[in-house]
Amino acid sequence: MFAIQTEIAASIAQALKINLIDAGQAAPVAQVAASLPAYDLFLQARRLIQSRTRGGLEAARGLLEEALKLDPNYAPALAALAQTVLLLQSGGEGYGDIPRDQALAIAGPLLDKALALDPTLAEAHAVQSLIFTDQRDFARAEAALARALALNPNLPDALHWQAILLEYSGRLRESLAVRQRLDAIDPLNVANLWSLGGRLRDGGKLTEAQAVTARMLRAFPDSPQSFAAQATDLMDAGRLAEAQVSAARMQALGTNWAPPMNAMIHYRVGDFDRVLPLQGAPSFRAHALLAQGRSDEAIAELQELLAATPDDLGAGEVLLTTLTRAGRFDEALTLYRERLGDIKALDAVVAPASMAGLRGEGPFEAIAAAQRATGDKNGLAETLALWRKRMDFQREQGYASAGFVATEARYFALADERAAALKALTQAIDLGFRDPLLARDPAFAELRDDPEFKAQNARMIALINIERAKLDMAPLP
Repeated sequence: MFAIQTEIAASIAQALKINLIDAGQAAPVAQVAASLPAYDLFLQARRLIQSRTRGGLEAARGLLEEALKLDPNYAPALAALAQTVLLLQSGGEGYGDIPRDQALAIAGPLLDKALALDPTLAEAHAVQSLIFTDQRDFARAEAALARALALNPNLPDALHWQAILLEYSGRLRESLAVRQRLDAIDPLNVANLWSLGGRLRDGGKLTEAQAVTARMLRAFPDSPQSFAAQATDLMDAGRLAEAQVSAARMQALGTNWAPPMNAMIHYRVGDFDRVLPLQGAPSFRAHALLAQGRSDEAIAELQELLAATPDDLGAGEVLLTTLTRAGRFDEALTLYRERLGDIKALDAVVAPASMAGLRGEGPFEAIAAAQRATGDKNGLAETLALWRKRMDFQREQGYASAGFVATEARYFALADERAAALKALTQAIDLGFRDPLLARDPAFAELRDDPEFKAQNARMIALINIERAKLDMAPLP
């Protein structure tokens, strides 16, 4: 059977080559494998890359390295190997354990060679955008994707990464349109399905997101992305006990972002002891330590993390938020001024998406809470003005998730708009927002004795306790 398949493939390849040459459209030599076995290995690897699992990517890397031994100048395999190595990075959205600097050092020369062999290879330009994005050079990333899509308007990975750049800038409507177009082109693209569901959830379209998740579970019943989507759907609906089951299945399948998701769900149900052992979730670990009265330990850990990764904006943001939650407002503002200087500098480096409730509290609310607590009225007014402008943009873009509405509630509370704050908080809880430490949130400091705020907090704790009962946990007080 394999012999026949090889013969047919060779015949088709030769016929296509003849037809292209006859039409004066011969494919670049670099896009044609010198040997059929190399091409076959490339095709196997490409399928595994699309699985977006660690095991699949590691197997793809081996196949591509073998293909390049057979044909060192096969440009598509060079680009695919670069993509695989970048996807196998450790931490963040990566799937493997290759350190970031090492992944970039391997992928860069591979792409340089691929583009030198064939400057018209759309896949190479698309993968190059990953390097630029990793380096936070978004202008060059956009240019690389534009070049890739000009060469191949329907290239799935290019469309996927274009949507990611749009999401990073908070342009939800545009990113959703790109994802829906990609879904029409490639309905079994697991990376796009996972992100498509996420953007629908961001827009408050939970029923549509659940439909996408159902498709994923049917098509990819053993994929960590499928269970991640299911866990997120359940978590966003406040069904925390069921979400834990899906998140645990995702972690059993193995992926870098399973521990942070599990930490988030354990935190929301108030299971702080189970948050602490999980790696890669410094924000929720810090909150869990604060809940246990171990604020000095939480802050010391985050200071150590920031010292080890001084250029990591996320590490600085988590420390800033934790200092504010711990009531160490002067230290929070000192950190803010030392790292950024003023609110305009913060606005320039913080992605709009991070202000849409996608990662919990953002830096704006931590700074505003610290400014209010220390009596910095001018600084608070400036922060609130810029924060409001960003949230207006996000609302116009269609953000309507429970996390986003909860962020609006914090803004209104810090702006002394009591009625709007309580209305937004009520809506957020209705949508599925859960925070067992809400009463300690410094954004709501002025409302802690307000009867309606107390009533809403009590309602949310009661909802959390329903989930805790399903897990045989004692109720929160």
